[in-house]
Amino acid sequence: MPIDTLAPESEESIVLPLPPETPQVRYLYSIRAPQPANPKGKAEAILKQINQENQPREEGFRFKSPISVTADPVGTIYVADQAESVLLELKTESREWKAVELVADKPLSSLIGIAVDEKGTLYLTDSVLKKVYRMRYDHGRLEPFAGDYQFAWPTGVAVDRANERVYVTDTVANKVVTFDMNGVKVGEFGTRGNGDGEFNYPTFITCDPQGNLYVADTLNFRVQSFTADGKFRFSIGSLGDGHGQFSVPKGVAVAPDGTIYVVDGRLDRVQAFAPDGKYLFEFGASGNAPGKFWSPNGIYVDAKDRLYVCDYLNNRVQVFQHLGEK
Repeated sequence: MPIDTLAPESEESIVLPLPPETPQVRYLYSIRAPQPANPKGKAEAILKQINQENQPREEGFRFKSPISVTADPVGTIYVADQAESVLLELKTESREWKAVELVADKPLSSLIGIAVDEKGTLYLTDSVLKKVYRMRYDHGRLEPFAGDYQFAWPTGVAVDRANERVYVTDTVANKVVTFDMNGVKVGEFGTRGNGDGEFNYPTFITCDPQGNLYVADTLNFRVQSFTADGKFRFSIGSLGDGHGQFSVPKGVAVAPDGTIYVVDGRLDRVQAFAPDGKYLFEFGASGNAPGKFWSPNGIYVDAKDRLYVCDYLNNRVQVFQHLGEK
């Protein structure tokens, strides 16, 4: 059922990075959703607000804190709002929204990570509750995942569809924990440190079609890549604001051609790297205009090379189209 069609924030064609750099992405539109007022029925409140046909809309639609984004195998986009613990579903071609009510064994407190498997099953992390949940659409509610495993502070989650594994970053424990699709722990890797394969506050995680992992090692100011069984491959970045450097690396995504995109939550930019980690380009700056960010977090790249960036403190998700050759 159509909920709302999201229009571009500006009619102006915006390409980034700005001259004299070669343009690499075009700004398409921003996804905004209304901030729910009823904490006991957040999804219903969203739907009620959107469906009030004569309601003034001058202030626009806004998230409160969109933190992570992913898509299922048919291209449906899912955005997690951390503060309101609401999941919003977007049909990419029509840009029609649906709010998804998250019903768990207890009220969610801090929704952060989200991933989807090949069957459309969602996996979500709640750091405060120290839990990972799974939501199957044929059931319609969240169920605990990972059995009795005790997390210290779960944040990022990724699904390796080819090898049928679920990976969770345990940020405070400085490790990545591996589960099979039934929630049984099958491995873990990492410890605190700054050497290869060591972490200091790992946050977001993703994997490529070959099963290789990419972990935002946030307070080591880098992204590390591993094989599916946790063997170190290479790292990207160091502390700084130059090309290929990071201040607070957060969201990480891999495009269909293997390009690695990394969001920097403090420098308010997105950097792109070749599959071997070589720096390619960057875009973004601090601000609230289209193409600018304020504490961006999660990122996802779809099959058509469109980038979805969670612009956390600007209460929106910005969508960009990659233009071609990198």
